[in-house]
Amino acid sequence: MLCRNKEPKKSAYRQRNTIYNHSGKVILFVTLADLLEMLDILERGENPSDFVLDKVEEFLLQHD
Repeated sequence: MLCRNKEPKKSAYRQRNTIYNHSGKVILFVTLADLLEMLDILERGENPSDFVLDKVEEFLLQHD
């Protein structure tokens, strides 16, 4: 998981996809807004790992 203040460039997405295709490793790009959303989820008494799992699932669906 990589945390960034802004969205990565297209080349970073291409490299991430290459890594996934060659090794099966998933790299997630997480923004400040994502981190704040996870804090909100935690404050509501819910599990922020569900947010991360949703991001992984979203990534995997894009590669089917």
